[in-house]
Amino acid sequence: MRRPSPLAILAALALAASLAPARAAVPAPSDGQGIRVEAFQQLDDRQLAVRVSTDALQHPVDLRILLPAAYEGGTRRYPVLYLFHGTSGRASDWVNFGRAVETTAGLPLIVVMPDAGFNGDGGGWFADWYNAGAFGPPMWETFHIEQVVPWIDANLRTVSKRTGRAIAGLSQGGFGALSYAARHPDLFAAAVSHSGVVSPLYVAPHPYTGWVRFGSTVAEILDKWPPSRRPLFEIEFGSDTAGWWARDPFRLLQRLLVSGQTIPDLYLDVGSDDPFADQNRALVDTLWKLKVPLVYREWPGGHDREYWRAHAGEGLRWLLERIAR
Repeated sequence: MRRPSPLAILAALALAASLAPARAAVPAPSDGQGIRVEAFQQLDDRQLAVRVSTDALQHPVDLRILLPAAYEGGTRRYPVLYLFHGTSGRASDWVNFGRAVETTAGLPLIVVMPDAGFNGDGGGWFADWYNAGAFGPPMWETFHIEQVVPWIDANLRTVSKRTGRAIAGLSQGGFGALSYAARHPDLFAAAVSHSGVVSPLYVAPHPYTGWVRFGSTVAEILDKWPPSRRPLFEIEFGSDTAGWWARDPFRLLQRLLVSGQTIPDLYLDVGSDDPFADQNRALVDTLWKLKVPLVYREWPGGHDREYWRAHAGEGLRWLLERIAR
């Protein structure tokens, strides 16, 4: 029998190594906080993929986690950024399309990117009416705030206090980031909205000229949105304006001011041609007039991946200055 050549042996060994399961340098996370771990994989030196189930949702969902390069074998604790995808997205979007791995390379930061459905419960996420079924709408706020945040603190070396947490997202995720930051100012020191839907209630004419107006009826509000979105909003926010006022980030932030609570540090950016640009301009203008310090950036561009890839890094670097001091 002819013996294989040394090159063939090396090729076979290389192939076997590539097919072998990667050694988990980071211990698999444990159950707790209402979360059950269904699957865990360390994709590379920094990236973890976790599938979990919870009674707050109807089906298992994914989390993608990025660790600092020096995490393995160390003892240092790191601040955490919770980073949300846009409408109809998934946990891997910021990795696959948003350059999250490249942008956070070298940063002393843990990044947690959870699924957020289509999306919704009382936290203000758009209604996941496709998956509601017999159990009612999924409770995304319960999952994100009451379960994921303490579960991450229990399983990773985090700075487990307000000054060590930030939240950010794009489009629908920007809406969620500002909503959660306003509803839970005790949890997050800073929030970033990229191209966010910062006020579903906003109905003032285009372009924004300094006049802020909110819808007085649900019909008036829905008239500003495409017909395909109207059933989602009505399921999520309700058929009267009370539900909308309770979830609108613009109104939530104003309510924080009135109550005298601390507003998290804010950073908003939007493309000048984005359909949500007027909402962002109105919110920023209103908060500036109320002496709320915030950073606002408006660059050329629309509501698309090209814009987000170009400008997501600015917000992340700004966040790091606020939660890793």
